[in-house]
Amino acid sequence: MGDKQDSLDHEFANYTTCHGASRIANAKNRPHMALWTLIFLAAFGLCTWQIVDRFQNYFAYRTGTEINVQLESELEFPAVTICNFNRIRASGVTWSDLLYLGHAFFVPVLMDNPAALQAYVESIDWDSYNASMELLEDFPGFNFTHVFTEYGNCWTFNSDKNSPLKQTSPGAGNGLKVTMDIQTGEYTEDPLSGNLEYGLIFQVHDQHEPPRPELVGTAVAPGTHTYASTFQTHVKNQPTPWGQCDQNKGRNHLKYYDKYTLPGCLLECRAELVASVCKCTPMYYPATFLKENNEFDACGCTVPCEYTSYSSQVSYAGYPSDRAARFYETTFNYSSGYMRKSSITKPNKDGLKVNNAVVFENTAAEYAEKKESTELSTIQTKPNGEKAATLEMT
Repeated sequence: MGDKQDSLDHEFANYTTCHGASRIANAKNRPHMALWTLIFLAAFGLCTWQIVDRFQNYFAYRTGTEINVQLESELEFPAVTICNFNRIRASGVTWSDLLYLGHAFFVPVLMDNPAALQAYVESIDWDSYNASMELLEDFPGFNFTHVFTEYGNCWTFNSDKNSPLKQTSPGAGNGLKVTMDIQTGEYTEDPLSGNLEYGLIFQVHDQHEPPRPELVGTAVAPGTHTYASTFQTHVKNQPTPWGQCDQNKGRNHLKYYDKYTLPGCLLECRAELVASVCKCTPMYYPATFLKENNEFDACGCTVPCEYTSYSSQVSYAGYPSDRAARFYETTFNYSSGYMRKSSITKPNKDGLKVNNAVVFENTAAEYAEKKESTELSTIQTKPNGEKAATLEMT
């Protein structure tokens, strides 16, 4: 029985596709057999290490990014939100309104000074306490919609989510170009609050994304022509465990936005937290200065699985030229000083011009997709090749 089993083992070793075993079985002498045994064991160890390494790489959930740049015949033009650094127009409010709005914006300053807080309360005409929406001024601009941000009343161009405008040709003459009068004489910002600047701030963003100019906006100085060359990027992230993207849209569906975005999720979470603690939310921003930022870490917001982002490269030119200044002076009765450096003496006429252009630098779009570095199919197929290479198995 033993001889028969030895015969079967020898026959298997001779005809198996694992040629290393057959060379051991057919070795001419013991040194030859020992050599092939060492080679076979070393190859077997190498093969085992490679297979284990593949599994370790897979369960490490590493990712790589595949980036493609494609030339498109047309690109969807982004939304552009424009804000004045001045939140409240001086000609649109009374002294009591300013005191009330000062309370809304800067109450933490008073909280540290009980005497100043008491004097402030006694100075308010409480009959006009609720007159905040009357400050909104109609803006007849084409394709502009009103939005509240931390900068007060702002305007968003091309905000339609269902039918956004498209740009078919790149360059400065084919995008958004606006000239704005910021009216510095209307500024009511208090230097003690840290608001010392004047001008505009704008943000280029996706239509589904709520504007956050206070975080990612670009400031524009008066008396300049600003060119914002924009590039579009489509991002596709991996869900867990390969990434932080939540296929279930994190915090479930948002209440006030039809598409999940990280800024929208954070705004809703912050508004809910402030409302639960303070029983109200500011009209311009769903937060309060009295809450610490680290209290919002428990929102559970994740990055979207797919989103579109816009990056802008800004350059500047002097504005206006002498010929343009003469045109404004004869057509609109604006002096060159009004256009360049606030030389008009009447407060309700004092202003500076800002010329701003937002365009695509080309009609190419970038597509960035995160992919698994080691896919399950790799684990299934690679060991076969490694066995063939190291153990001479077919």
